[in-house]
Formats: sequence, C-alpha cells, structure tokens
Amino acid sequence: MITEKRLKKQITIAAVTAAGIFAALAVTAIMAFITLSRAQKNEAEIYLNEVTEQYKSTIVTQMEGYLHVLEALSTILGEKEMEEDEILDILEIENYQNDFIRMGFVGTDGIGELVDMDGVRYENVRLGEEEFIQDAMKGNSVVSNTMRDRFDDGYINCYGVPVYRKGELLGVLTAASEYESFGKIISRPIFNGSAYLHIIDSNGDFVIRSGHKLIENEDCQNIFDMDLLGAGIEENLLSQLKTGETFFSGFTRNNTKFWVFFAPIERNGWYLVCMIPQKALNANFNRMTRVAIAVFSIIILLLVILFAYIYMLIRNNRNEMRRLAYYDPLTGLYNKARFVEEAMSLLKQKSDYALVLLDVVNFKFVNELFGYEKGDVLLRHVAQVCMNAIDSAELCCRDNSDKFALLMSYGEKQALTDRLTKIMESISRCQLDPVQEYRILCNCGVKTVENYNGRVDFDVFWDRADLALKNAKGNQNDAIIFYGEELHEREVKRNEIERIMHTALSNREYRMYLQPKVDLESGRVCGAEALVRWVRPRGGMIYPDEFIPVFEQNGFITNLDMYMLEEACVYLNGLLKMGISGICISVNQSRILFYKQDYLKQIEKIIRKHHIDPSLIILEVTEGITMENLEEMKRLVRELHKMGFAVSMDDFGSGYSSLNILKELDIDELKLDKAFLADTGEQEKRDIIMKNIINLAGELHIKTVTEGVESASQADFIRSIHCDIGQGYYYAKPMPEDEFTRFITGKA
Repeated sequence: MITEKRLKKQITIAAVTAAGIFAALAVTAIMAFITLSRAQKNEAEIYLNEVTEQYKSTIVTQMEGYLHVLEALSTILGEKEMEEDEILDILEIENYQNDFIRMGFVGTDGIGELVDMDGVRYENVRLGEEEFIQDAMKGNSVVSNTMRDRFDDGYINCYGVPVYRKGELLGVLTAASEYESFGKIISRPIFNGSAYLHIIDSNGDFVIRSGHKLIENEDCQNIFDMDLLGAGIEENLLSQLKTGETFFSGFTRNNTKFWVFFAPIERNGWYLVCMIPQKALNANFNRMTRVAIAVFSIIILLLVILFAYIYMLIRNNRNEMRRLAYYDPLTGLYNKARFVEEAMSLLKQKSDYALVLLDVVNFKFVNELFGYEKGDVLLRHVAQVCMNAIDSAELCCRDNSDKFALLMSYGEKQALTDRLTKIMESISRCQLDPVQEYRILCNCGVKTVENYNGRVDFDVFWDRADLALKNAKGNQNDAIIFYGEELHEREVKRNEIERIMHTALSNREYRMYLQPKVDLESGRVCGAEALVRWVRPRGGMIYPDEFIPVFEQNGFITNLDMYMLEEACVYLNGLLKMGISGICISVNQSRILFYKQDYLKQIEKIIRKHHIDPSLIILEVTEGITMENLEEMKRLVRELHKMGFAVSMDDFGSGYSSLNILKELDIDELKLDKAFLADTGEQEKRDIIMKNIINLAGELHIKTVTEGVESASQADFIRSIHCDIGQGYYYAKPMPEDEFTRFITGKA
C-alpha cells in the first residue's frame, strides 16, 4: 500500500517536475523571443534597405537627368562663340522645356547672367563665391546642397557643369530647381504614411526634409541635435556617415519604437534616412509574439491543470494505483509481483501447494490466424477458466503474453493432473471463429512445494516450474510435466556444461572424430565427416546429444564450429605431408554462424592460416537453415564458391523438404537423411522417392550422399540407384584421427 511518506515523496517529485517543466518552458520562450527578435530586426533591415534603394534610385535618376541636360547644353555652347543675349535666349527656351526655375552662365571671373522661367533676366550677378560654382570650375558636374533662393522666397538646389571650347574653360552653365522637387519624391507615403524619409549630409545636416512631422522642430538643422539614437549610437553613426556606409538601428520617440536606416546616395555625401514605427513594419511579428505568448500561457495553464489532476490522482485514487501496480490490465488477474507476494504469505501458513505454469501452445500462431483481438479474447477466456477452477485458498495470475501461473493445493499427483486436464479441456473449448477447426492446446509445468519455510527464494520454484513447462510437448501424453529428479539432473548437467565449456575449448577437450564417406563406384574412401566428441581430462566422454543442444541455445556452437574447421585444416595438412591426397572433410556449420557478419572473414582467416586448399573442405548446412532465409543463403553460397569451398545440404528429407531449394540454391552435395533407409514398411515408395531424388540431383550436377547405411543390402540398394557416396556404420563408425589415418592407408 502507498504510505503517507511515499505519497508526500510523490507529491514533491511532481512539484519539482512541474517547476522544472515551467523553467524549461520559460527558457524556451525567452530563447524563442530572442530568435524571433533577431529575425524581426534582420527582416526590417532588409526591407528598409530595399525601400531606400528604390527612393535613392529615383533621386539619383532625377539628378543625373538634370546634369545630362546641362552637359548637352554645355557642348552646344562650347561649339561656337555666342553673345550673352544669344546664350540667355537658348537658356530661356530650355527653361520652358525642363523643370528648372532658373538657368544661367557664369564666366571664369565669377560674374553670371541668369534667366528665370518667366523670362526675367539678371545681369552681372556675382556667383563666384558659391561652393558649387567653385567645384564646377574645377571640371566637375555638381549638385548643391539646399540653399535659400536669393531672388525669391523659398529654397533651391543648384546644378553646375563646366563649359569648354577647344579644351579651354569658358565658365559654368548652371540651373536651379525647386527644393520641393526632391521633397515630393521623399514625401510619397510609405506604409500608409507611417514611414518618414529625409536627406542629410555626412555631418548630419538636413539637406531636404519630407513633409512628415516626425521631426517637428523646423529650426533643427542637424539630426544629431534631436538626440534620436542616444550618445553611444550617434557617435558610431557619425563615423560611419563619414565613410559612406549604411547604418541600421532602433530608437524610441514619444513612447513609440522606430527603426531607422541610413543609406548613402553617393552624391555630395548625402544620405537618405528612412524612419518607420516598428509596429507598422513588424505587424506579423507582433501577431506571432502575441500568439506565442497565448500558446505558452495555454500550455502553462494546461500543465497546471495536468499536475493538479495528477496530484488529485495521487491523493484520491490510491486503490486505482494499487490496481495498476498489482493487476494485469487485460485479464484482471494478479500480475506476477502480487502473485508472488500473496503466494509467499500462503506458503508461510502451509506447504501443501504446487506451483503451476500454463501457456497456450503456438499462441503467436493464434494471433496471426485469428487476429490480435481474438488473441485477447482467448487470454481472457484462459483467465476466466483458471479463476473458476481455483478456490479461495488458491491463487492465479498472468505473467506475460500467454503464460499464466496458479498456486494450487496439492495432495497427490494424479488429483492435480486431473484438475489441470479439466482446465486445459475447458480452455480448448474456446470458440474464436464460427467455423473454427483449430484446436487450442496448452502446456503445464508443475513444481510441488515441499517444506517451505520462508528461507527459499520463491523464484527458485518459479524457475523449476518454468523448466518443466519448457519440456512439455503440447500433446495429450506430454502436456503436463512435473519437475522431478530427471529434470533436475538435466538442468544440473546443463549448468555444469555451460560452466566448463570455455575452459574445455581452451584445453582442447573437444576431439574431432571422422566417419568415412565411401565412393560407391570405386569402393574407396573419398572423404569423411568431422564429428565432435567431448573427452574430459580423466577420460570420461560427453556425447553430442548432451552438449550440442545446449551450445545451440547459448550461442557457443559458433565457437565450436570454427574450432572444428581449424581441426580439419590441421588434420588435412598432416595427410598432405604424408603424401595422402584426394580426401575431403565435411564440417558442419550451425545456423547461428550464418547470421554473423564476419562469418566469411573468419573462415578465410582459418584457411589462410593453415594454407589449405578450400576445395578440400565441404561445409555442411542443414536443410532448415536454407528454408529460413533463402535469399541470404544464396548470397553466402555464392561467396563460399568464390573462395573455393564446396557446400553440402545435410539432413535432406528430415523435415519439410522443398525441391525448390535445389533450383534456387547452387549446392555441390546433397546428403539424404538416414530416415530414408529406416524400416517403415513403405519400402516401395521409399525406393521410388530416393531414386528420383538422386536422378534429379545427378541432372543438376549435384553429388548425392546417403547417410545411415548399416547393412550390405542397403549399400547394394543405394549403389543400384546410382547414389555417389555412402556413409554409415556398414562402412565404418566415427573414429579418432589416428585411427582414420590407418583406416584409409590400410594399416588398420
């Protein structure tokens, strides 16, 4: 049960978890806001750069257009000598054709003659002190800063280009345009009039102001007098204006945040200044920010509700948590943890119990055949049958998948067997499909509990019942297995084998025995099959049927297979040194080897180490391996052939044989299982089958070997149907290496 102390601990953990999540959310929100702010600033800078480029292009185009007009006129004036009146007449005509308010010619002495758009002429005007005139006298085409019009109210911008005749400077052709001509350009509304444009020079002095009223003080002559950006930023801005660089920043004025962008016009050191409220340019960002804040707020609110709900669950639903901790959700039975707890409590009162583990035979197939929903129906049916079969002093649980456990009263073996038989019969009557022909079978493993005193780990009983369950065969005679002395000895033997198997390999206790293979046409020994025997240091022997199944289950068989391959190579080397050739040794390869990625590299390493021709080694694979993964086996056989090995299919006919394998798999040898020669009373059919298999193999250029030849009649029979090789006790039993050497040399 959940104690108050444990409950408080859970609440504390929940609170700390909530605080951690809230902190993570806060950090995430801050990081997201910072990222979005950076993106917003970058987007604003890019946009303002594009806007100012458009306006700058318009302004520069207008300037260059005016200068091109003057330059064209300067060429005309420089072609021939003209009187002043004649020059003014030409300029007066140009005034009407352009947007100038006044044009004129200034001689090298600085005295000029001007004519305005109304035809009014001004003579002997001293203009030489004007900066733009002086600059034009030096040969430059120039545009002046905004200046007060000395002949009229308002402000103007003046243009000047030099006039040459035959390379000699005659003077300056000048024109004036209204200040508003640039002002009209920069006063065009941007973002519905929310943006502001001005032109300043590199010192920050206003050259041309737009009609917008952000800068309200008309007497303010310099942008730095307004303290828009703050001292630190303005100092940096001033240095960048001197070098002709762009500048982007933000400022606040009248509680409104603005973006400001300075873009060089590349004339007279002028800059186009664009100012826009941040909310006008970044409306989408502001909406995203509000949405993000709303989302985070909702998440936090939901988390608060969630943790409040969890808190209430912890406080008010202890029984539910207890059920989740101790009961199987599908069947409603105890789970293993609760079962063990209750079982130990019962066993302390009396020991007359038996632990029974029950599972459904091939339950995976039931799921595949009828579907997982029907599989769940079957499991609930098993649970109900078990619950109906036990009394109040007995227990039942579901361990995992299709395994159930029962603690049942035990008096005598037959009485318990009868009860379990009834349980299995009731389970078998479960109808998963209206036309179901599949019979549901169960296995039971039983361990009786004797003299339980609380000192024995209950898991020991469980493991022993599980061992008995693994030995149940799922048929009527072997479906219920009691753990007894025989199983105990088998388990002890298995544990002892696993304990010493590595040491035995290091001590070379595994010996290679060779059973001769006889060429039926010549009668000579053509090879042998390598078989393993485990010889203990004191002379005792452990036979393959005792240790091979253990090795196959724990994976040690791969070490043994490589060991036997190496032993075969060593022995073949010895034969070759004795001058004996033509002997091939067949070495078994377990299915686990074929799933190892470095399998091919391992056998190649062994062959190279002992300098053996791979054609002297026949690698035997069982028929079952090829059926498991045909495509992978085809690839491996191709690689083994490239290396020079021959491949034999062992135990053909021992299980479900498919002739399709012979078509798909490029094997070199086919070994017919000894079951073909067994006396089954169906010899006529056997003879026909064997004969046709051997004929088929021959047409496919596959050698055939018949195993289990034990009599002369059998040997004559397989020779008569043209089998290539015979193997069995009739020819010779498996023998140690030295005895096999004497056997093939005739010295036995």
